Amino acid sequence: MPVYNPLVPTGTVNLDVDYQNLQGNFEQANIVYGTDHYPFDNATPNQGFHNLVTTPPIVNNPPDGLPPATAANPKLYAYQQYPALGVLHYSRGPNNAVPTPVSYLTSASTPIVLGIGATTNVLDFTGFQRAMCIIYAMNDVAGANKSVTEQLVVWSQNSFSSLGGAAALRPIAAGNILQLRNDSGGILANVYWTLELIRIQ
Repeated sequence: MPVYNPLVPTGTVNLDVDYQNLQGNFEQANIVYGTDHYPFDNATPNQGFHNLVTTPPIVNNPPDGLPPATAANPKLYAYQQYPALGVLHYSRGPNNAVPTPVSYLTSASTPIVLGIGATTNVLDFTGFQRAMCIIYAMNDVAGANKSVTEQLVVWSQNSFSSLGGAAALRPIAAGNILQLRNDSGGILANVYWTLELIRIQ
């Protein structure tokens, strides 16, 4: 694989010698551009389009841990705002100066088994100033009785202030930790959850 050389063409080497270096630069540019894009030499109508977007986590952040606010075009970036959240995608722009999470947290692809009254941890909110989230949960079984939950969760002043009422899969607080509890009266063997993060500070 060639290595891109920004000093080519040199201006002091004849083209009949330097042309191989120029070819190497074009080849390397095609390879680099082809990361997450359809490359220059792709002859389909997709040429030049993204085929996915990779955003490595931001490093060397300002003291507040945020990229600079923007007055015009929004920014999309990957960032681990709190260790408990892991790396998520965020956006920040003129209409959302507070960074807005745009990706969700989800439970593992394997189902969670909850006995009667048993709980599973969703997220530790320690260190968060405030948060608004929606928790979705279900017991994925055949038929209509899936024990589905959709509930707003509010975290402020180091405590939860909204966790909703009774449900078969009920969000509860265990100190700073948001949990799901099986209040269905039976064993739930195929539980999955998703946490939609509306605002995290």
